[in-house]
This record gives sequence, structure tokens and C-alpha cells, in this order.
Amino acid sequence: MFKLRNRLTVAVIAVIAIFTLVFGVAAQDGMFGLSQEDFDAWTQANGMSAMSTSSLGYDFTTVAQIVVEGDVVDINLTGDGYIGDAGFTMNVTGMLSDGTEEIPAELGVIVAGEELFLNLGSGWVALTEEDLESATDLVGVPSDALEDPTSVLPMEALGGLMAVDPTQYIQMSRDGQTFRVDLLLADLLADPAVQEVLMSDPDAASVAMMAPMFLTGSEIYVTQTVGDSGMVESASVVIAAGNAEMGFDVD
Repeated sequence: MFKLRNRLTVAVIAVIAIFTLVFGVAAQDGMFGLSQEDFDAWTQANGMSAMSTSSLGYDFTTVAQIVVEGDVVDINLTGDGYIGDAGFTMNVTGMLSDGTEEIPAELGVIVAGEELFLNLGSGWVALTEEDLESATDLVGVPSDALEDPTSVLPMEALGGLMAVDPTQYIQMSRDGQTFRVDLLLADLLADPAVQEVLMSDPDAASVAMMAPMFLTGSEIYVTQTVGDSGMVESASVVIAAGNAEMGFDVD
């Protein structure tokens, strides 16, 4: 079920999948806009942090507006939590509004070992593995994805992604001790090699066609501040698409 077993997993979660892509091509020519000195400093800070981090705290904000068949719902959420070898916690509060009515939003999640506890505002309940499998079946997600999220990917088609040059879609800059990594997601999803992989899966085909258009003008970036120890002392992830924005801070 839910297993956060090692420090590397924690580090990867902290900086989201962007850095998985970056480290995967670090040996290629090009340093995403950084000088050799700055790129080496950033790489060393992330490497040291990945090896020494066993837990982290995080907080986030989400501001979005969703339109469904003419109905507009405004979402304003804040949350915080913990990720570590002992488990995972998340606490979310906020408000949903349709312009005429405001509905308080509350969510609590605790993962401890093999146990999951959920609070939707009316008290804590324990969920079993069978409950989760039933929920994923209900929304059309294979239950295997609980154990291995990569199982939902069209693995036989992913070889085509080797043709993608990440240096075209990742831009890095440095301001003092703060590094910023921008992911040009709309351009990445419009890349012919990425389009071919997405179109190979019926469930992803609609994403392939619509995502580049919806994400035009969006911003997705990570900032990391390196402390006196030479390791990353804080990170922030910002996802802004149209009038929706999500911020995620890691300490």
C-alpha cells in the first residue's frame, strides 16, 4: 500500500518530478542556462540533501476557478503536513464558493505504516486496502497504481521520449543562494515525441490534444534556497495555469 521507505523518495517528493527529469539528463551537454559553476553548486546541494534528508514539513496554497457546464466554482485552500520514514500527514482547510453559497472545506490524512486514516470534517475513519481498491475502481484507476504508480503509464511507448531534449523545456537561473527551475510544460506537451506517446494511450489522447492549448501562458517553477551548510534548506513549487494557482513550500 502506502510506503515511504527511503530518503531518496522523500527528496524526490520535495522537489516534484521536475528534478527527476533534470537529474536524468545532467550528463548531457548544456546546463539549462546556468554557468558551469552555478550548475555544479545546484547539483551538489541537491545531491547532499537527497542523501541526508529523512523527513520534511510542507505547506501549500491552492487558488483556482473551475467552470463546469457554465457553473463556476472558486476554490481557496491552504494546507500543511509532514513526510518522513514514519509516514505522511496532510491537513487542508479552506472554502468552496459558487458565487451564491460558501462551503467550508476540510480534509485530514494520516498514513502510518500500512494504515490510512481520513477525516472529511466529521471525524476520523480508518480505510482498508479494500476500501482504496474500491475507490480507485470507481474512478477508473487500476488498483495496481496504489502499489506502483508507473503501472498506469504506456511503458511500451515511453522509449520515444528518449528523443526529447529536456534542455529545450527547462530553464534555470540563480539569484544569490536561490535557484529557480522553470518547466515549459505547454511546449513540452506539444513536442512531437511526447504527443506520440500520449496519443498511443486512449485515456491520454484527450490530454495530448487539449493540454498544450489549456496550458498556454502557464507557469510551473521550483525555487530552492541553499543554506550555509551547502544543502537545500527550503523549496517552493508554484503551478499557475490561467486563473488557477497552487503554491507548495518544503522546509
